[in-house]
Amino acid sequence: SKFFLDANKSENEKLILKIERGNKSNSHHCGYMLFDKKNYLNICVGDFNNLKNPYNLKSLSGKILRINVLNEETYSIPEENPFVLNENIRDEILFYGFRNPWKFTIHENNFYIPDVGNHSWEELNIVENYTAFKNKFNGFGWPFFEGLDLINYDIENDQDTDNLVKYYPKGIQIPFNSTHEPILTYPHKYEEEIGCSITGGAVYDGNKYPKWKGTYIFTDICSAKIWGVKKLNNKYKIIEI
Repeated sequence: SKFFLDANKSENEKLILKIERGNKSNSHHCGYMLFDKKNYLNICVGDFNNLKNPYNLKSLSGKILRINVLNEETYSIPEENPFVLNENIRDEILFYGFRNPWKFTIHENNFYIPDVGNHSWEELNIVENYTAFKNKFNGFGWPFFEGLDLINYDIENDQDTDNLVKYYPKGIQIPFNSTHEPILTYPHKYEEEIGCSITGGAVYDGNKYPKWKGTYIFTDICSAKIWGVKKLNNKYKIIEI
């Protein structure tokens, strides 16, 4: 929604985008929003506990969206969006294939995206120099992958199966070998005080603590542990803070 303040200081709301949940789930909403350097609004939307949503590219759920809301009656689509003019895909979509990507951040043209795991793994994804890759984005895996593990899901019946069921909502074919892999995963083990729900996160860009400069700092809502991730010698390293 947009809110306008008139001369009488009363707020007027204008609905610009409504996302249908597709079920009655009260979780996996995500809902975080962030303006980037071009003043485009980036929005994360969880899968609402519906496994069909993340790879259904006619749905806005299980995605990160990018729209232009400035100087617009409602909103427009940035011409840089990867699926512009593709009639089979919602052109608001920037990235897809998430469970609950809370909460992403952008720093120096790198897009940091944590995604909350289900039974086994929490994950952190980093898309480096993301604005240079129009039309080249891959899905981020959920619900076919959790972390780096291939999962046997029968999406139609929403249950685990012994054999992998290659089901894609509405016939959309996305090859498994094109999945964007996370740079970091850690076990979903609350009882061992490791964690069970990754929560982003920001990149430290100050000068007071030089050794942390350029470090992405994040936590886990279950264990309250705080970690840092930094790229050193072309490899990402993790440190508990």
